[in-house]
Amino acid sequence: MSGLAGYNKLKVVSGIGEHFKEFRCGSICKEIIHIEEQLNKDEMWDPSEESVSKYKALEEQRSNLLRTEEIMWRLRSPSNVQATCEVVKNKLSEENKVWCGAVFTGMEVEEALFQMHPLKAPSPDGLLGLFFFKILAHCGGGGEKAGFGDFE
Repeated sequence: MSGLAGYNKLKVVSGIGEHFKEFRCGSICKEIIHIEEQLNKDEMWDPSEESVSKYKALEEQRSNLLRTEEIMWRLRSPSNVQATCEVVKNKLSEENKVWCGAVFTGMEVEEALFQMHPLKAPSPDGLLGLFFFKILAHCGGGGEKAGFGDFE
C-alpha cells in the first residue's frame, strides 16, 4: 500500500469516528428503521417546501447511517482480520515473537486492551484498537495467550 493510499484510508476511518461516538451497530439499525418510518408517513408527501426539505434531510441522514453501518460490519469481517494478519506477518523480531508467545494473565490483557482508544492506532502498523478488541473476542476472550502468536 502506498503512503497516499494508506493516508486516504486512515482519513476515511478517522472521519467516521464521530458516528462511533454516538452509535453502536444495534442503535444504528433502530435509527435507520425510525427514519424509514418517518419517510413513509403520508405527511412526508406534502408538496410544501418545508416537507420537501425535511424529506431531503431525513434521506441524507439515512444514507449517512447506512454508510456507517456498512463500515462497522466490514470491521467485523473475518476476511479483514485475516488480510491484516497477512500484512503484519514477519514484522516482529525474534525477541518480540518470544515475548508475544509468553503467557499473559487475563487481567494483563484486559488492562492493555482497554487502555487503547478504539479509533486510534496504538502502534506504527496502523491497526485500530477495534481490531484488537475483535481479535480478543475471536480468540476466546479473557485470554492467557490472547492470540498474539496468531499474528505471526
